[in-house]
Amino acid sequence: MSKFTLDTDFATLSTAQTHQWMLDLQDIIETSFENSSNRTSLLANLLVLERYTNTLRQGLAANGEQPSAILQQSQDLLWDWLQERANPHDFEDYANNLYACVCYIATGEELNEQQEAFLHEQLAEYTDFSTIETHIIEWSAALLISILAISGARLDFEELASCKNISFFEIEDMLNILTDACIDLTGIPRASCKAKDWEEAEGKLYQTPLFRQIVANVLEDLRTALAAKPEAFAALRKTYQQCTILPEEFAEDLLAY
Repeated sequence: MSKFTLDTDFATLSTAQTHQWMLDLQDIIETSFENSSNRTSLLANLLVLERYTNTLRQGLAANGEQPSAILQQSQDLLWDWLQERANPHDFEDYANNLYACVCYIATGEELNEQQEAFLHEQLAEYTDFSTIETHIIEWSAALLISILAISGARLDFEELASCKNISFFEIEDMLNILTDACIDLTGIPRASCKAKDWEEAEGKLYQTPLFRQIVANVLEDLRTALAAKPEAFAALRKTYQQCTILPEEFAEDLLAY
């Protein structure tokens, strides 16, 4: 079990400790949420995801663009299920097809006729998506398919049938993506692409105010979710529509990463 908790102040950790914190993050979150409901776990994901999406939105707006319709539709469904306004049986086709398509985009996994039609109708521009937008869609798809499994709705992926809990894997993936991107965005030098030089650059990034604030915000989001009552969910969504994962001056450059 990790010695760190959601109350650990990342900004006070040594470089070695920050590396260990990153390795322990999944255990830290799972331990903190082990006695919580799936709706609480989903809320935790959604609060962080709102920040991430709002930074995407700022970056796209700099070029007169906006996030894809499927990204917004997927997040609306997640919030609706959270607030018990959506029945998983009503979005079975959507969630199964979306998950199949993100698997195809990531690995080239074969699609059936229905899934191909969904890809062309809903994700026709996926090749133009930034790494960040693609990751957000993948994250939303993973949450939606988990809801189907948890709820006993139709699931087209037998390997996911045993899923009983909303996971937090994508939060860790987001921080890994932001680590790589922010090393470049902050101009931290690397002697080479060797593992030891990359690890040294990561350690330098972890000590910057930028990354410390990212971590502080994520930890605050997780604590907020743990304490939230269902009657506060709608207000939290409204509040988090103003929150971002990075300061706005980094948003446009992040999308080019």
